[in-house]
Amino acid sequence: MNSAQLHLALTHLPLVGILLGIMVLLTGMILKKNTLKITAYAMFAFSALACAAAYFTGEGAKIVVDNTSQVSETLIHRHEEYAEVFLVATLLLGLLSLLACPVTVKFPQYAKIILVCILLLAIINGILAAYVGSSGHAIRHSEIRTHTKVIPLEMDNYQ
Repeated sequence: MNSAQLHLALTHLPLVGILLGIMVLLTGMILKKNTLKITAYAMFAFSALACAAAYFTGEGAKIVVDNTSQVSETLIHRHEEYAEVFLVATLLLGLLSLLACPVTVKFPQYAKIILVCILLLAIINGILAAYVGSSGHAIRHSEIRTHTKVIPLEMDNYQ
């Protein structure tokens, strides 16, 4: 398995973990079950670790892609920028989720506040994951480039 294959395999874990975590968290909220909420928090923490692993394999994937085909440096740069924002947001979600586990058990009066914050951050992370994924797919799949919405993260215009 080369660096690009490893990167592609790892990139799906944070997205799936976050989406499943949101569903488990919502189920825990509806059923008022702390075990489900804590399970969702663990899923978010795992997603943060998986996101970091995917992020740090990105440079190796870039080298493989650069050596195998003509790719747009602009598209790679855009993907890297989205990935940086997603990494920070996902690490924040993971850390907050780790904090939420003992709070849920020992300080139930604060559990609802932290639960709402985590749910909102998880939804934001899900949206960010869509942008990271779309920008990553656009690097090698020209057929989706025209359908990908772009939110510039800096003042430069992309081609």
